[in-house]
Amino acid sequence: SSDKLPLRLVSNASIRDLAAARRAHVQDPGKRWQYGLKLELLDAQGQLLELRQLQLAANLLEVKRPDGLISGPAFYLENGLTPLAGETNALNLQGIAGSVKRLRLSLTGLDPAISDVVLRLYQSHSDASNKPYQWQRLSPQQQEELARTSVHDKALLQAHEKHNLIRNSAQALGPNGMEGRDYQVRDVYLLLENDGEVQAAPIATQGNWFDQTAFATFPIPPQGGTIRLEFKASPRGAASDGLTQPIQLRWFGNGLFQRSHSDAGSLLWQGQTLQHTLKLAGGLLELQGPRELIARAWLENPGGPATEITPQPQFERVFVTTPDQPIDFTLAASNSQSGLRLSLRSLSRGSLRPTRAHYAAFDANGKPLGQGVLAIDARAAHYERLMADYSGNHPDPAQNQHLSGLVQGFFVLPANTARFSVRADSLDAPLLVAAHTRPWTLAREQRIPDDFYAWDAAGKRIPAWFLLKPDQQEQLLSNDRSRLLQLQSRPLALNEQQGKMLSGQYQWQDFRPRGNWLARPIYTPRDPDVPYREDALPTLFTPLALARPNKLEFPRYQGSTVVTPTLVWLDGKQNCKPACQPSTRLDISVDGQPFFSIEPHGPYGEYALPGISAGTHQIQVRSNNQHASGQVLINHVRPAANAWLRRVGQRFNGEMVFDYDRHSAQDETLSVRLYQPAGQQQAGKLTVNIEGPALPTLTPLSGWVFLDRIASVSPAPGTGKVFDTEGQQSDGGNPIYLPLPKDAPLGRYRITLRAAGNTGKGSYVSLARLSAEMNAQRKIHHQPEISHVTITE
Repeated sequence: SSDKLPLRLVSNASIRDLAAARRAHVQDPGKRWQYGLKLELLDAQGQLLELRQLQLAANLLEVKRPDGLISGPAFYLENGLTPLAGETNALNLQGIAGSVKRLRLSLTGLDPAISDVVLRLYQSHSDASNKPYQWQRLSPQQQEELARTSVHDKALLQAHEKHNLIRNSAQALGPNGMEGRDYQVRDVYLLLENDGEVQAAPIATQGNWFDQTAFATFPIPPQGGTIRLEFKASPRGAASDGLTQPIQLRWFGNGLFQRSHSDAGSLLWQGQTLQHTLKLAGGLLELQGPRELIARAWLENPGGPATEITPQPQFERVFVTTPDQPIDFTLAASNSQSGLRLSLRSLSRGSLRPTRAHYAAFDANGKPLGQGVLAIDARAAHYERLMADYSGNHPDPAQNQHLSGLVQGFFVLPANTARFSVRADSLDAPLLVAAHTRPWTLAREQRIPDDFYAWDAAGKRIPAWFLLKPDQQEQLLSNDRSRLLQLQSRPLALNEQQGKMLSGQYQWQDFRPRGNWLARPIYTPRDPDVPYREDALPTLFTPLALARPNKLEFPRYQGSTVVTPTLVWLDGKQNCKPACQPSTRLDISVDGQPFFSIEPHGPYGEYALPGISAGTHQIQVRSNNQHASGQVLINHVRPAANAWLRRVGQRFNGEMVFDYDRHSAQDETLSVRLYQPAGQQQAGKLTVNIEGPALPTLTPLSGWVFLDRIASVSPAPGTGKVFDTEGQQSDGGNPIYLPLPKDAPLGRYRITLRAAGNTGKGSYVSLARLSAEMNAQRKIHHQPEISHVTITE
């Protein structure tokens, strides 16, 4: 036979203690038994032509046959050994300098449970003979497998088609030497027709597992609803000690202020199956438990069966770098800059401790363009799990391996960057590396608010970053320099400044566009999850009940002991012009004393009231019209749950330009809010362009600034009242968030909004900035009852 025809090597590792192997497999369904083979390809004189290494991992597969017998697909009749599932490797001999005449095989490593390894070697050859009975000797399953790639079913195949399917076969090759002296022969029996039920299949227990440090997350559909949770003990978890311990539940919405935490004592694990039901809005549910538990979730449907919303596992392949083994990424030639996102995690063999990653960029000639370090802290990973490595083995807790949390660095790469290299700082803490890239001129496309939710996002959300494979990926895989991570949706991580915002310590600043523009006050229902702030009192309006006293608290505003509220009238009749408005008079009393009277005209109205001393007062509004269907609101009071928020929206003429001056090196978020006409069904389309100071090249940024965005904005829930119009109404306004990381350059930014299609007709937009409150502020407040102004720093 030819010395270049491919070889097929089949190996079966044998174990002596089948019971112990079964126990190990049940405890860890991903358990594999490793062994290595060294392959020496020799010529006729015994000279070495090429040396190859194979690292194999055998699985324990067993089936229960119809007669009740449990066995593997291969077995022996003697010696008390059990063969594990066979491993098949194709050996391509093309490209080897010289004529391959011999193959020498030897073991390089065995799992302690493996007794020996049985080998079979086949060489491909083509059988030109046409013997009809050859097809008939095949089992139905073998015929089905051969005909799988054919256009016709096996029953419709013609004689020449059957001949073509079986002509390419393999010939067994025996070893050199004398049996019993140079090699041992063992008969391996194979089940040709395996129609039994697989036993102890290597499939993880259904559900999402979690414990004290590894959290589980469940994306909740945008519409939310009643969620039913079921908790079970994990087969790998410790046995219950009889103590009741709490399961923590945390909910996160699609905004910074939409989050809640369950009462620690409301859900207790007592060592047995537990069910819990709760109502949640769309977002993300996070679980943390006292020990390893498994959870599943269903969304209840009042009109039918519940829908399971337990997420399917997602995986990412990462690559291992050490100080002397960097990971290199080659970039395609480009005439412009490009973006790179570097994802790093530390894999420590002891307790986690801070480490560093060294990075460098090179041009096509290998000339360095820049280098630096990126710090990786000692935070434990809460949302990623280290799965089976390339050899098939799951991480062994006894080896004390710890995975750190995700650290990302965002880089602007010069146009002449051809290679990007990353290496670890310490042998004791190798790094797991993944890289994604992004063309500089590619606009970020988003669906608002759909892309805010993790539910059912696969295949629908347009990716922001695109995977960049490392150089020599196949070699990294074969050298066991890759790991598999199981990923899941994760909530927004809070930094120190965002933590302050949750307690109400933040600033909100509105911006006005360039040139000629027309603005209107827009009243929309306030999000009750947003914390109350003193500075926002003038924009928060609480409804007043008519014909009965309202006990209201008027806090001091910026230190002033006297506040001047505004009364707002909202007529209940939509699109009602002044001509159809009945004559209405509103009399307002404070603490039982007449205070102010107004006569509303038109559908909406704002009325400035005289000063009221800060504190608690009884406010009563009486109307002379019993059929009045309007609503009365007042500001400068501690807002109620059904309060309204007053914003100013600019009437959108199809294009608007805003200037934003960035003075502070802190995380900031710009928010473009689009108010579309009430009742509109189609999503509006808006483009956002950011021009500003150049981002630094080859410097790790904590976040990315997308300079161009295309947003498809769906109509928002809720109805807004557009003042100074003839009853015009809008939706609740959906936001487009433009985050600016703390290391974004200082200076002036120009934000240009453009509409696509008919989006601009009847719509309003606003641009605002959300940032953590500065320590030093200057406030000027004027008290009406005194004649001087005080300035406080």
